[in-house]
Amino acid sequence: MPARKSTSKRAVRTAKARRKERRRSEIPPELLDRARRGQLTHANTERGTLERSAVDRVVYLRRAGRRAEGETVREALSHRRPGVEQPKAVLYGKRDGAPVLLYNAELSRRDLGRDARHLSLVGQLTEGRLSRAAFRARVRNWRPVAVLGPPEVAGEYRFLSDPDAVLALAEQVRGEEPEWIRYPNAALRRRRAG
Repeated sequence: MPARKSTSKRAVRTAKARRKERRRSEIPPELLDRARRGQLTHANTERGTLERSAVDRVVYLRRAGRRAEGETVREALSHRRPGVEQPKAVLYGKRDGAPVLLYNAELSRRDLGRDARHLSLVGQLTEGRLSRAAFRARVRNWRPVAVLGPPEVAGEYRFLSDPDAVLALAEQVRGEEPEWIRYPNAALRRRRAG
């Protein structure tokens, strides 16, 4: 009597057969439309079905649409390629309870967007368009950000939510920022000069 194959080998063989079948058949456009509208999700579809394939395809296309020009999927997920320069970021953060201001922080693309939102709130606070209580309420529960480099400052930082500390840091460095921070584009130069 031949020995029975284990369940795990059978599952692997079944999964491979499903993937092969999926590759052979195209995903019907009506399933893609349903997935785009949110009618099909990971919660209400089963693995290996065309419905799940439609959901996965829509998720992939959305992620691919958010990538920068020439950026690979791995780079969009914060895996740096050797020799590729990361964009510079300014970070008002807190590490070990002490407020810090980093000028040349390297952040993942996802964290760059969060940092830009924080800098927008810092600008509104320093210009008096946002109250201290509103600033603290918006920022205090934000997840930490991982600074990828330079190596001497790499690590995890929390966004600075104390409005007094933010204003003190902003006042200390006023006029000493590098040119690329003070005047990022001509429109801002004209607005500040006028």
